Amino acid sequence: MRKGDIRNYEETESENKRTVKYDSYVDGKVRAHITVHIPKHTPEEQAVFEKNVRAALRRFYHHVTVEKGCDWDELVAKYSN
Repeated sequence: MRKGDIRNYEETESENKRTVKYDSYVDGKVRAHITVHIPKHTPEEQAVFEKNVRAALRRFYHHVTVEKGCDWDELVAKYSN
């Protein structure tokens, strides 16, 4: 079994949202029960949503690299597997 195994994946869809549920396992033990609600958007709403997500990711990257002084590539290598 690999680290960060995902099991019990379930996806449901309604008129206005999609819901994804799964269990996250580490070393054969359940670490988290994850539920993600993904709203459906019109193309205009989706464009605004994506713009806001990109801005949030830029702020997060700036916080980690500039304010905390961490190396992004080292963090990715450390936590990606």
